[in-house]
Amino acid sequence: MAQKMMDFDGPLVRFTEKAFNLIFLNLLTILCCIPVVTFGASFAAMNTVVIKMSRDEEGYVAKEFFKAFKANLKIGIKTSVAILLFLAFVGADFYAISLLDVWFADVAKVLLLFFGIMFLIAVTFLFPIMSKFEAGFVDTVKNSFKFAVSHPLKTFLLFIINIVLWVIVYFLIFLAPLLFMYGFSLPGYIGTSVYRKDFEKMEEDYYARQDV
Repeated sequence: MAQKMMDFDGPLVRFTEKAFNLIFLNLLTILCCIPVVTFGASFAAMNTVVIKMSRDEEGYVAKEFFKAFKANLKIGIKTSVAILLFLAFVGADFYAISLLDVWFADVAKVLLLFFGIMFLIAVTFLFPIMSKFEAGFVDTVKNSFKFAVSHPLKTFLLFIINIVLWVIVYFLIFLAPLLFMYGFSLPGYIGTSVYRKDFEKMEEDYYARQDV
């Protein structure tokens, strides 16, 4: 049994290889987020790689990452700018409202909270869908929102998976190095178990329509 565990294709070797690949992938993702406007392409590329990893189809992580990064660069920049503008708008409005002592301030805060929730719903599957399906910026956002709304439990699960490590580090700050090692790649990899079968079904349906 111990010998099988240590075989070249044994479970322990595969687990160790994936663990190191996820660290490398996380560092690549962080590095390519540094220009800020490229974080959309970076997250899309990361999701491309983790989907392949979940199928045991990964090759050279860096090669696959940068290939996907290049393929998603244009739509990724549009997505990054749109998200940054939205966050700036909501943040500025919330700050301005907090300075006002008027009757509609609470109503405005509720509206901003509503838009914030809609935003979270829309972006939960945004980068996985961007990484898997070719479409324009508007269609990608629409498809992400439609998928999230039609799969509320999976949306909630993926959201929890994405934030749980960050919440743990918030309370246990000495674990902060884990964020540099696995902050994005590990939740992305685990998250594939939530949506992978649905994406495969969507692919099958798409190609079936193309053959008609």
